[in-house]
Amino acid sequence: MATCPVRFEFHCERAPAKLKYVHNIPRSLVTADAQAAQEDAGYINRFVDTIRPIMKEHEAACRAASNTLCGNCGSPTVTVLQTPMSWLHIVEDPFVAIWANPVCGKGECEIQIWKQVEDMMSVVVREGQGRGASEPSAFMEIMSCK
Repeated sequence: MATCPVRFEFHCERAPAKLKYVHNIPRSLVTADAQAAQEDAGYINRFVDTIRPIMKEHEAACRAASNTLCGNCGSPTVTVLQTPMSWLHIVEDPFVAIWANPVCGKGECEIQIWKQVEDMMSVVVREGQGRGASEPSAFMEIMSCK
């Protein structure tokens, strides 16, 4: 299977800069046709299957670079929610941005954080389109790393 290097940028609130790693992923996931990828369940499944172990690999670094208190209620952090947003449609410089948010483990806090991240992602997409960029090729609901 052909692969290509892709940058993974983890956005953690206490990190002085993004945590950046490079991983080889299947070349078939890097495609300029973002719209088709968003509508292809097979593509989305391959994307998830590919990035899940990468996110898990960097979970400890994300926790260390995240607040020790829940971003919603201030209770001690139990888990870090990781939300990936794919920019694999930028074939000359493909990357995946992942937002890491600390939560206490309460369902209502996870929902609130998820809503905040979803709103932020909408802003990122709108700003990118304003600069002539196309939408991210795929993003998924938050993954909880425990």
